[in-house]
Amino acid sequence: MTLFKQIRLFIKKQRGVRKGYVPLLIGQERKKYYVPLKYLLYPTLQELIKNQPYQDVYDPRTYEGPLALPCIRADSFDQLLKSFKKV
Repeated sequence: MTLFKQIRLFIKKQRGVRKGYVPLLIGQERKKYYVPLKYLLYPTLQELIKNQPYQDVYDPRTYEGPLALPCIRADSFDQLLKSFKKV
């Protein structure tokens, strides 16, 4: 299953999330973000999702809750989001 299909399945299972956004928990502190879906088209974010340490146990058909990306710090993710907004 492609990453895009996995994310689509994951998004369908989320409740209480505004349409067009995906919830992410970032860093060891698990800071919650609601990221526009269009940002998932950026290769940088796709690589972060693909390279997350829990990739082996992540199954979008059974996974509940926001997708966690502990491999990046919240301040670094803030900078990444700022760069996406400039494009």
